[in-house]
Amino acid sequence: GSGAGEGEEKEPPAVALLRQSGLCTEHWLPISGQPSAQLLAALRCCVADEENLRQIRSEGWNPRLAQPLSPDNERRALAALRDTLQGLLEAFPTTEEELLLQLGEETLSEGQRLAMNFRLSQQRILLRGLAAISSLHSTTGGGAEFME
Repeated sequence: GSGAGEGEEKEPPAVALLRQSGLCTEHWLPISGQPSAQLLAALRCCVADEENLRQIRSEGWNPRLAQPLSPDNERRALAALRDTLQGLLEAFPTTEEELLLQLGEETLSEGQRLAMNFRLSQQRILLRGLAAISSLHSTTGGGAEFME
């Protein structure tokens, strides 16, 4: 046989790298918004290009050591996280400012107030995450256009 069963697909290199490194695909942001070393390592694997994969194979790079693979890989990883957080933030029906205005209304029920406070806290975590990513990006030598 050819080694692969009929109908079996070859595992994508990023998935193989995640699996071999013991990294998972499920992550969360803490209240601080600071991405964990594990999240950054998983993102570096997910955005690795062919050159990065060759480098990993030749140098034995360990993503769990939380070291950037290359400046380009780091920028792609941070951009992927930025885009994801921005998309989550944009999915909220109201902005932080609108929620704050609505919270000032005296006609809100306790349940409405709790729900709005929960949404507000989620939005603030995402905003802190975006700020943390911007800070990480500036330490990699990236330009100011990154957060636009």
